[in-house]
Amino acid sequence: FAWYKGLDIGGAVRVSQIQLLMPFFTFAFSIYLLGETLDLLTIIFSIAIILLIYLSRKMVITKK
Repeated sequence: FAWYKGLDIGGAVRVSQIQLLMPFFTFAFSIYLLGETLDLLTIIFSIAIILLIYLSRKMVITKK
């Protein structure tokens, strides 16, 4: 159960941000397997979400 080990190593707050990338993997596989189309709006929002995930991972988290 690699997911739980990753949560233990990296902390739940940081590692759980990875889940936000799962829709992108799903969309990429749907393009490849199902022939879905990729439009400009999807690309713009994908870049925005990835940027927000990156910025949230750079934030300093203090333990109380």
